[in-house]
Amino acid sequence: MTKQRHVGQSFRAVVMPIKIKNGIPTVISLGGQVYILQGKDQFKGKPDAQAGR
Repeated sequence: MTKQRHVGQSFRAVVMPIKIKNGIPTVISLGGQVYILQGKDQFKGKPDAQAGR
């Protein structure tokens, strides 16, 4: 049975680091979902594919 939560109530979530780079967790798992820390100058894909279009 899960604990009932109310709007505005704070709780401590369980976060599991998946990948750590330079002491900073860059990929984490939270509530069954995977989240990725992405820097402001970081992008996905090849630079060639995004530059010409």
